[in-house]
Amino acid sequence: VPSAVLFARERVSLTREELVSKVNPYLRRMKQSTITQTDIELWESGSRGMTWGESYAFTKATMFPFAALFKDESLEEPLEDFRAPPGGIPRDLSYTDQRHIHQFNNFYEMVTELQARLGESETTRLPSATGRSTKQLADDIRTTLGVTAEAQASWRDEAHAITEWTERVSQCGVFVFTLPFDIDVLRGMARWDDGGPPAVALSTQDRSTARIFTLVHELAHLSHRRSGGYLCDTRIEANQVEARMNRIAAETMVPEEWVRELASRLDFEQSLKASPRATRTILRSAFRVSSQMLGIRLKELGIVESSGYSNTGFEKPFFSTKAGTTKPRRAMSELFREYLGNKTVTLLGSALDTNLVGEGEILDYFPSNFKLDDLWEVVS
Repeated sequence: VPSAVLFARERVSLTREELVSKVNPYLRRMKQSTITQTDIELWESGSRGMTWGESYAFTKATMFPFAALFKDESLEEPLEDFRAPPGGIPRDLSYTDQRHIHQFNNFYEMVTELQARLGESETTRLPSATGRSTKQLADDIRTTLGVTAEAQASWRDEAHAITEWTERVSQCGVFVFTLPFDIDVLRGMARWDDGGPPAVALSTQDRSTARIFTLVHELAHLSHRRSGGYLCDTRIEANQVEARMNRIAAETMVPEEWVRELASRLDFEQSLKASPRATRTILRSAFRVSSQMLGIRLKELGIVESSGYSNTGFEKPFFSTKAGTTKPRRAMSELFREYLGNKTVTLLGSALDTNLVGEGEILDYFPSNFKLDDLWEVVS
């Protein structure tokens, strides 16, 4: 359907020239003739159809389902594109981010299929938000995850904290993936289809403390049993749904009772004025959260008049490299082991070891440059 071809291209914000550069590498690998912008114009006008190889390359480049190319209704009910949270303002995503979102969906469909083949029953232990206040749900999440004040304070640093949160969330039946989303546009998302497990995707480009907030924010979405994808974007304060998820995440990570107990032993206002850096370090060591989030929380609870922190923009990781040096390129298997997370790697290894899934089937869920050797290095 010509209109479906046009829709598929525009859905990922590609010009005809850009689409040619994405399609031709697939055609070359299949040793087939390459295309030009004129070919795309002919497809979109209906003057000629695609060859089998062209349709394969086109769907790979545009991340568009093959069957949808033959359906008019694809225009009436477009695929979930994760461009904005419910009620939010649509955002343009780069082609790279679109591919990362597509990869998250592939991972999700893979674990859903693997769980079905292994005969694993649903073991999700996430609390339900039905009839629960913000504080009640936050308390339920902490109890379910086993996050106590003592445990949280014992975590060595931010890296230890994100590891602990992730492991506890995974034990509740939630798959946690990480992908290099551009955090200026997309910090995370969640998905929970009927018949599938709950899953969360975080950005590897975010700080550990920011990743924790995104993780808990998405858990709040999952506790509301909402299907589909969500963005974790705290800048959209006008959106009531996102604002509620942020409040739940804040209460879960920095419980009001714990904060007030600390406040009774410390004069926060005077401490912040007398020794702001030392006070912030003490507080962050207790909660393992970002300076920005902690400051906003203290001000929201009325413990201090001014948080002392800026509430504009996001804290981004800062990486420095000595002049004339470059970081070594990471192996494909190492990257994807990080992207998949321990829970998925374990599930994948079990499916392969029991021969319940073929290697070729698994490779279909990964990029074309991900090879069989990479797969076995991931699970070994």
